[in-house]
Amino acid sequence: MKIKTRLKLNSLVNLSMMCLVMLSVGWSLWAASKASQDASLVSRMQKVFFERTVLRDEYTLYREKRAATQWESKSEEFKDLLKAARERFTKPSDRALLEEIEEADSAANSIFPRLREMHAKMKDKGQSDILYSEGGSRLFSQLLAKSYARVHSIDRLQESAQKSSASAYQRSILLIVMLMFVALIITIANTAVINSTLVKRIAALVEGTEIIGAGNLNHRIRMEGDNELSSLARATNEMAGKLNTSVENLHKEISDRKQAEREIRRLNEDLLRSNRELEQFAYVASHDLQEPLRMVSSYTQLLAKRYEGKLDQDAHDFIHYAVDGANRMQRLIQDLLAYSRITTRASPFVPLDLHEALGEAVANLQTAINESDAMVTNGELPSVNADRTQLVQVFQNLVGNAIKFRKEEDPPRIHVGAERTGSEWIISVKDNGIGIDPQYFNRLFAIFQRLHGKQEYPGTGIGLAICRRIVTRHGGRIWVESASGDGATFHFTMKV
Repeated sequence: MKIKTRLKLNSLVNLSMMCLVMLSVGWSLWAASKASQDASLVSRMQKVFFERTVLRDEYTLYREKRAATQWESKSEEFKDLLKAARERFTKPSDRALLEEIEEADSAANSIFPRLREMHAKMKDKGQSDILYSEGGSRLFSQLLAKSYARVHSIDRLQESAQKSSASAYQRSILLIVMLMFVALIITIANTAVINSTLVKRIAALVEGTEIIGAGNLNHRIRMEGDNELSSLARATNEMAGKLNTSVENLHKEISDRKQAEREIRRLNEDLLRSNRELEQFAYVASHDLQEPLRMVSSYTQLLAKRYEGKLDQDAHDFIHYAVDGANRMQRLIQDLLAYSRITTRASPFVPLDLHEALGEAVANLQTAINESDAMVTNGELPSVNADRTQLVQVFQNLVGNAIKFRKEEDPPRIHVGAERTGSEWIISVKDNGIGIDPQYFNRLFAIFQRLHGKQEYPGTGIGLAICRRIVTRHGGRIWVESASGDGATFHFTMKV
C-alpha cells in the first residue's frame, strides 16, 4: 500500500474518532445540562411553594388583603412551573409525583378562596378570629394537609432530579473515559504500524544517504516495495551513480585544467621574459641608433654649410629633406626610448599631491602657455600613491595636447578636476580645443598613431600611448569624451 494512502486512512480514522468524541461530549453535556435544568426547575417550585405558604400564614393571622392577592399571584406562577415540569419530566415515577403535586395544589387552590369567603362573612357578623370557629379550623386543617402532601411530593421530585443529574454526569464521564481509552488504543496501533512500515524504512534511507553524503558514491540503498520510500531509495541510488560518473569526469577535467594552467604559466613566463627582452632591446636599439642619426644629421648640415652657394636649389632641398628626416627619426627614437623606460626605469610609488604634479607640468609648459595665451585652472585634487615623474608626464602630455590642438580664434582654456567614485578617483582634463571625432577614439591611444599631418601639428603620435601605459601601470584606465569642434575631456582613474 502506498504511504500516502495509508496516511489518509490513518487520518480518516483519527478524524472519525475525534468526531465521535466530540459528539459524545456534546451529548453528555446536553444530558447533564438538562438534568441540571430539571433540578433548577424543582428548586424554583420549592421556592415558590415556600413563599406561598408564608403568604397563607400571613393572611390567616393578619387577614391582609395584600397577602391574599400575592398568594393568588404565586399560585399562578406555581401552575406555570407545574406545566413546564410536565413538559420536561418524562419518567413515569416523576410524572406520578407531578400528578400528586398538581392534585394537592388544585385542592389547596379551592380551599383558600372558601377560607377567604368565611373570613368575609365572619367579619360582617362581627366575629374576630376565624381559627376559633369550627368551619374555619376544619378548612385550615385541610389546607395544611394538602401543603404537607405537596412538600413531600416536591421533595421526592427534587431527589429524583438530583439523582438524574448525578447519573447524567457519571454517564458523561464514563463515556468520555471509554472513548479516550479507545482513542489511545487506536493511536498506539497506528504508531506501531507507522513504526513498522515507515520509521524503520526512513531510518534505513537516512543511513544510506548519510553514507552516500560522506563520499561513498558506490553505496546503494536496498529497499523493497512499491511505495514512495522505495521510489526515493531508487532515485537516490540513481543520483549516486550519476554523481559518481560526474565526479570521475570532474577529476579528469581538474587534471586537464591543472595541466592547462601549468602550460599557461609556462607560456606567461615565456611571454614575460620575451617582453623584458623586447623592452631591453628597444631601449638598447633606440639608444644605439641615436649616435648614427646624430652623425648623419651633423655631416649633412656641415655639407650644406661648406658648399653653400655652390649647389643648385635641388641639392639644397635634398640636404634639407635628409636633415629633417634624421631629426624626425631621432625624435621617434627618443619617444620610443621614453615609452620603454615607463617600466624599465620606473620609480616606486610614493604619496603624491596631484596639485604638485600638475604645477610641475604647467611649469614645464610655461613657454607654450605664454605663446598661446592659454589659461590652466584646477579644482580640488586628491593625494594618491604614484610615481611622481610619470604623473607629471601624464599631466604634461594631456595639457600640452590641449594647447597644441586649440582653435585659431579662441585661446586655450584648460581645467583639471577630480571626483571620487567608490574606491577610485576620476581625474579629468577638459579643454575648448578642436575636439575629436568619436570614430577615431579606438586609434587615439595606440603608439605612433596620428590623426593630423605633421605639417599641421608637430609630434610623433606617442604621447597618449605613453599616458595609457603610465595609467595602466598605476592600476587605472584612461578614456576620452569629445565631439569634433566641441573640445575634449580626457579622464583617467587612480586608486584611492
